[in-house]
Amino acid sequence: MSNSAPASDSIAPCFYRWGFPGSPVRVRLKIDVIPGLWKYLESGLRKQPGASAEFGGLLLGTAHLHHIAITSFEPFVCRPSANGHLAVPEEDWPRLRGAMDRWSAPDSAIRPVGFFRGHLEGELQLRDQDEILIKEFFPHPSSVFLAVQDGGPGHPPQAEFFFWDGGKLFPHSILPFPFDTRFMETETRLAQLRVDGE
Repeated sequence: MSNSAPASDSIAPCFYRWGFPGSPVRVRLKIDVIPGLWKYLESGLRKQPGASAEFGGLLLGTAHLHHIAITSFEPFVCRPSANGHLAVPEEDWPRLRGAMDRWSAPDSAIRPVGFFRGHLEGELQLRDQDEILIKEFFPHPSSVFLAVQDGGPGHPPQAEFFFWDGGKLFPHSILPFPFDTRFMETETRLAQLRVDGE
């Protein structure tokens, strides 16, 4: 995984870089987006037992070839399934399409580059409902899907990006990371120090 940061340690890094050798996509995630996005997801994941729910929405930013920058997000509200999992029903597809179209105007500085959701239990991975949604709305190879899971008491949330690889979706977790601003800033600074020392 490669990360970068401004040369000066007095300036907080702006982006966390996610990727690995041979990765079909390289993601730059704006660090100051994390608190607001997690607050939104947390409000569903940490409800009373039996009422917890996965919230989700659009990842916004820019994409060039396989380089993706995520700089904002927009919640997409729909009723969760009985088990709390997020599965956007077909009757909500026109509303989701409309939200994407609003961000896809020619004069828009950012556009939809993927989708995100909370993850209630089990290993971070794509479900069948996720794959249906991605194939319908995010077929471009420069699209990503972000899942974020509560880390439990005393531990930061855990996150994972899922992506297209050779025309197929890679549904399993390969490079999870703490969804935490302090971790991201530290990792980004350390990566820059390694680069500066070469």
